[in-house]
Amino acid sequence: MAEQTQAAYYTEFGGIDKLQVGPLDLPEVGEGEVLVRVKAAGVNPVDYIVREGHFQQVVPNAFPAVPGWDVAGIIEKRGHGTSRFAEGAEVYGYVRRPVVQHGTFAELLVVPECYLAARPQQLSWEAAGGLPLAGLTAYQSVIAAGQLQAGETVLILG
Repeated sequence: MAEQTQAAYYTEFGGIDKLQVGPLDLPEVGEGEVLVRVKAAGVNPVDYIVREGHFQQVVPNAFPAVPGWDVAGIIEKRGHGTSRFAEGAEVYGYVRRPVVQHGTFAELLVVPECYLAARPQQLSWEAAGGLPLAGLTAYQSVIAAGQLQAGETVLILG
């Protein structure tokens, strides 16, 4: 029998009423992957947008789908070919895959090790779990879209 995790998931597109909590089978920890015990997961607007069925052409789902792209947690198990983190390492990351299915709104998560970084100790679990997508969005806004160059100044309000 497959190992299971408690997770928030949906089996069809729709509103918040489609979200349920219960046990789901975990995929096996494969080559280059790790099993993470989730301590915190970020909630982003894209989570409900995808759950409602928007962006299906860009962000496909496989049901049951567990939402969530940001995570902070502890490595519980390492797959073959992993070397960056030991079991017990505290990590965080943006773990969106090409198909939404095994997201971060779960107690346990199997994810490619390369999606993770060491959690900065000055960040709480909650801050680390909420940082990746929001941080990436801010970076893209300032650097990519805003084309900020070395020596220029930017004012950030909020």
